[in-house]
Amino acid sequence: MKRTLQLLTGLLVAATIQTANAQAFTPEDTGGFSWVEEGAADVPPGETEDEALDEFDTDGRYIYLICIFGPRDDRRVVRNKCPEVKAKLRKDYPRKRIIRIDNPPEERLQRIKAHQEDNIAMVIIVTHSTPGPSDEDWDVWDTELDPIDFAECFPDEFIIWNGCHSRHICEQADNILPTQCDEDFLPYENDTWREIARCLFGTDEAVSREDVCEEVFGDDWRNRDDN
Repeated sequence: MKRTLQLLTGLLVAATIQTANAQAFTPEDTGGFSWVEEGAADVPPGETEDEALDEFDTDGRYIYLICIFGPRDDRRVVRNKCPEVKAKLRKDYPRKRIIRIDNPPEERLQRIKAHQEDNIAMVIIVTHSTPGPSDEDWDVWDTELDPIDFAECFPDEFIIWNGCHSRHICEQADNILPTQCDEDFLPYENDTWREIARCLFGTDEAVSREDVCEEVFGDDWRNRDDN
């Protein structure tokens, strides 16, 4: 009789635990279980409340400085400016690792992105660039890559374009940041890239290109003529 009571008690406890677990977990389509928090908002799979496709952050450790130059850079503008940019980056961000890459092929950029994943803070490109035959064509001197190629190699990172006509180049992709508010050539001594970097590292939250450009260029950016 005593053993029978013990068995009945054990079954009752097991049933109580099973009922509690069934209330705490909700089965998904895959047959697994996921914890259901009280009051949790309904969010589509793979998304969060704060997620936005056109926002980026600078949480990574590495800053990649990509320098594009060759025979057409006859005045050594890029080759002289790249060491200066790297020195200023080291001074401004001593806790970041600055990696300079000269004339990389697209395959190397893709390998870097795949290897580093989310550990890239941002990318800075120093090069010559001029408009091509159509509104979507750009001649990036001494490389077969165009601005869209760079943007697609680093789709989750901001790319600061330190080259001429960056105002229109930035329209090719949401993650390209211009160093100009107006369409023009970029003087050698221009250091707007530095202001943009300070803006990016000055916030703990993800920001969009519009946020950055309005902060750096102010009313000139807000009142610009896109036509």
